[in-house]
Amino acid sequence: MLFKRFALSSLLAVMALGALLARPVRAAALTVTTAVDVVSGIDGVCSLREAIISANTNTVSGIVLGECPAGSDTETDVITLANGETYTLALAGMDEDASATGDLDIVDNSAELDVQFVVAENGTATIDAALLDRVLHLIDATVEITGLALINGDVTLAAGPVGGIVLNQDGAFTMYGGELRNGTAGYGGGLYNLNFSGLGGRAILDGTQVVLNEGVEVVGGIYSTGPEAYLKLNNALVRANSTPGSGGGIGIAGGVTEIYSSTISLNTAAGDGGGLIAQTATITISHSLIEVNEATTGSGGGLHSFDAFTTDALTVIATTFSENTAGSDGGGIYAQGSGTLSLVETNFSLNSAGDHGGAVAVSYLEQQGGTYQSNQATEGGAAYALTWFEGTDVTFLDNTALDGGAVYTQFFTGTRLRLHHNTAEGFGGGAYIHNYRLQLQDSTFSENSAGDSGGAIYQKSNSSPNNENLIRGTLFHLNTSGNDGGALWTDNSLHFINSTLAENMATDLGGGVYIAATGLVTTTNTTLALNQANGMQGSALYNLGKVWMVNTLFGAHPFATCTTVSLVDLISLGHNLSEGSDCNLNAAGDQPSTPAGLVGAVQNNGGPTWTWALDATSAAVDTGDSYYCDPGTVVNEVDQRGYPRVGNCDIGAFEYVLQVFLPLLVK
Repeated sequence: MLFKRFALSSLLAVMALGALLARPVRAAALTVTTAVDVVSGIDGVCSLREAIISANTNTVSGIVLGECPAGSDTETDVITLANGETYTLALAGMDEDASATGDLDIVDNSAELDVQFVVAENGTATIDAALLDRVLHLIDATVEITGLALINGDVTLAAGPVGGIVLNQDGAFTMYGGELRNGTAGYGGGLYNLNFSGLGGRAILDGTQVVLNEGVEVVGGIYSTGPEAYLKLNNALVRANSTPGSGGGIGIAGGVTEIYSSTISLNTAAGDGGGLIAQTATITISHSLIEVNEATTGSGGGLHSFDAFTTDALTVIATTFSENTAGSDGGGIYAQGSGTLSLVETNFSLNSAGDHGGAVAVSYLEQQGGTYQSNQATEGGAAYALTWFEGTDVTFLDNTALDGGAVYTQFFTGTRLRLHHNTAEGFGGGAYIHNYRLQLQDSTFSENSAGDSGGAIYQKSNSSPNNENLIRGTLFHLNTSGNDGGALWTDNSLHFINSTLAENMATDLGGGVYIAATGLVTTTNTTLALNQANGMQGSALYNLGKVWMVNTLFGAHPFATCTTVSLVDLISLGHNLSEGSDCNLNAAGDQPSTPAGLVGAVQNNGGPTWTWALDATSAAVDTGDSYYCDPGTVVNEVDQRGYPRVGNCDIGAFEYVLQVFLPLLVK
């Protein structure tokens, strides 16, 4: 077989004229009657190789009865194999394209579907290349296969060492069921799908298994390449393929790839992309499983996106990445360049990376729904977003890292996020935000821990303060730090609105929040209660910067509630309430040394997060400054739950509303 293109232009006029003058020809039925790989013409049998030659040339295979009939130029040639039979290729000789020796070459005729392989009795059969060559080579041909296992191909010594089992050269290859197994090639051990010109290079695998193939240069399983290449996997399995280069399971270089309801597992690449590597391509992955793949020394244990174009054009929906590993970045997914990775209802569990992003490492990450659980890395145990993370309805559980137990990023924006029981050995048990922006709404940070500072969040700025940092309607509960900032450590500007910080603990300073020298924290209608600083300073707030407070409720705290270097930097804007006397509450409407009147504990009182409710007799009820609660203000007339604030608003995050039960009237 030669990896080349045939020049048939001199025949086009004759073929076109013949097509116009010839009568319609019915599809040729080519039934293979022997499993022996033979080309004779006088033995009275129809071998698989002879059937393919007859389909290619539209001639009979011999002059005696029992030989293969002529194929059809204009209609599909249907080649039928025996149920349960194995057809072993025996005629050695690579690098020819007439199917005389080596692989089975299929060329283009005029039919819409050139050749269809079926198995009698709707059964299964096997074609074994016996390591002489690959099994099939499509040359501009359209071929459909059902129920066949294509196995034991090897083209490492061929002139074109691509496609260990199947080479689709500008053709259209569709396979239903069956498998591509134990193929070896320089590129694409199982399938090499090539688009060289036009719209050729289309491959569809439906219910097919691509297993135990090797790419000795790159791409162990399937390699699809070319600007118009098209690859579709539906209910397929790509498993246990390998390469010493990149792309253990699948390699994509251009075109479009669609993967639906498929599994990519146990593939290995010594370089990048254990499961899949892609460049300059548009890719959709939906309702699939990518698990236990490995990029041994590289990035992208499950998937590696090589450039910004591919990352922007990559859509991942309702897919699970589990137990993938990368020696460098992105145990589940690594996206190189500045593109935005978009994920929808996608889950990551037990992935790991040696450096960044146990589950995902990318510049820009946007996610709707999904869960990250038990992922691990040095920075960003779950997600490392170099520039930006934006998520809605995303959950992070039990992830671990040196810094940023769950998330490590510059811009951290989230709505209805849940970060629970994540751990950092150093800073930011839940999230490490370096340099810039933090914006959260209706989110929960609970039981996260940092060995150093920032049990839930560590916000370290390398630039001037940013007034866009905002935490609204969010709960910080039972977070801990080994040093400062049980819930949060910040040296930036930060505004808490309708939020609750309760039962957080710092081994040293700032059980709730630690504000460094350049920090400016504002609390509006926020509740802080039962936070603890074992250094006995700043159980709720430890301030080296500046704090402004309005409508803020400080419940009971052990040790000092508020600690500040200078009282002039702990500023009340009025209508705050504290059970302690050390928060410098001296403005109109302030109530120092007053019981908070909190009921029970943090619990589900409705709304997107848990809250700590007020008792009806609490001094916080109806004593807030409504100027900050009215429509159009930052509070905008709702509490942390999103419930209306009625009348004169309450101090703190929770609005007590008297419930009146009317008698049932029966006519």
